[in-house]
Amino acid sequence: CALGAATYTDDHEMLVGKQEAVYCFNRDGRGATYAFEGEKVVLSWMRGYLLVVTMDAKAGASSTVTVYDMRNKLVAFSAAVPAVRFATYEWGGIVLVCGDGKVHRLAEKE
Repeated sequence: CALGAATYTDDHEMLVGKQEAVYCFNRDGRGATYAFEGEKVVLSWMRGYLLVVTMDAKAGASSTVTVYDMRNKLVAFSAAVPAVRFATYEWGGIVLVCGDGKVHRLAEKE
């Protein structure tokens, strides 16, 4: 997997992003597989949500940020942004650091 395309869940499962899917691993071996297409460059886990950043090969310096609600099995958010270099969960929201020097913050609405 790409550097940054792996993360751990709150339940200590390891998630690994490959071109064809996101694979889950736990202490018993390989677990669930989620078929999310695209070249994963960043995977991050935050409070039951999986953040997946994929590179858009056609658009060049563009990324697609998708937040999956893993409990309810739905897409909570998806948007195209300039190439994301780093993503983290801080201050109650998702912080994206892009290649153009801009920082974006995604906050959950109640």
